[in-house]
Amino acid sequence: MKYLRKSITAGLIVLASGAFALASAQTASAESVTVQASSVEFISAGNCSRDDNLGETAQSFISRCRKGSINREFPGQLLQTSLKDIKSGNSADYKKAWKLLNDNRFKK
Repeated sequence: MKYLRKSITAGLIVLASGAFALASAQTASAESVTVQASSVEFISAGNCSRDDNLGETAQSFISRCRKGSINREFPGQLLQTSLKDIKSGNSADYKKAWKLLNDNRFKK
């Protein structure tokens, strides 16, 4: 089920980005379209380990790897902050944000 959802998402991204229309307009071979679709799927199906994604912003990590309900509790001012900065932060907001990112209730 999870793989099917990621495959559908990857297909929607390809269609939304216009890669399908661009490939057909340029009379590209079906092989190049397949390569583009698989690379998009690889990006959307990335690793959701917090420690492997420390350079990513909290907002993109949450949208890719966590349920939307985390946004009710997550400190809004830290959404554009990298996971590395959140992990090393000392204030209560940083600690709360890191704790929420580690909470299994919000995993997809």
